[in-house]
Amino acid sequence: MNATELLASLSERGVQIWVDNDKLSIRSPKGVITPELQAELTALEHGIANRT
Repeated sequence: MNATELLASLSERGVQIWVDNDKLSIRSPKGVITPELQAELTALEHGIANRT
C-alpha cells in the first residue's frame, strides 16, 4: 500500500493525521491503529508528511 492509499483507508476509519513541527501526529478511534498499521505508517512517514 502506498502513502495515498494508506491515508484514504485510515480516513475512512476516522483517523486524523497531520504534521506538527515536522512530526507526524495521529488521532484515531481506539483500536484502529494496530501494530501492523503503526509499522506501515512509520515506513511511509516521509511520503505521508509530504501529502498532509
